[in-house]
Amino acid sequence: MVETDGKETPLFTKCYDLLLWLTPRVANFPRAQRFLLGRELLDTAFGIYKLLVEARKTPSQARDAVLRQADAQLESLRAEWRLASDLRCINLKQYEHGANLIGEVGRLLGAWRKSTG
Repeated sequence: MVETDGKETPLFTKCYDLLLWLTPRVANFPRAQRFLLGRELLDTAFGIYKLLVEARKTPSQARDAVLRQADAQLESLRAEWRLASDLRCINLKQYEHGANLIGEVGRLLGAWRKSTG
């Protein structure tokens, strides 16, 4: 899952797509949640991307630890996204789409972890 020929791997592309889609959704959260839950969602999502970049730059023998951190952050993101739905910050269609994007990132991350372990 390393960058090849100057192109991002599908995991990095999907994670970026998630960030690109998530950012305007958070901007439309109700004011009270935009600065609490919304900020936490974005911090977690950007944190996952940063960990993926770190893992790509980490020697292979230490990479699994970083990927485990990214996986834990992804689990937190799932819970935060579910909370956003339960608090009615997003509608059901948005929840489903976001959950699908998060799930795809999770599948690709899991594949990378298996290939390094």
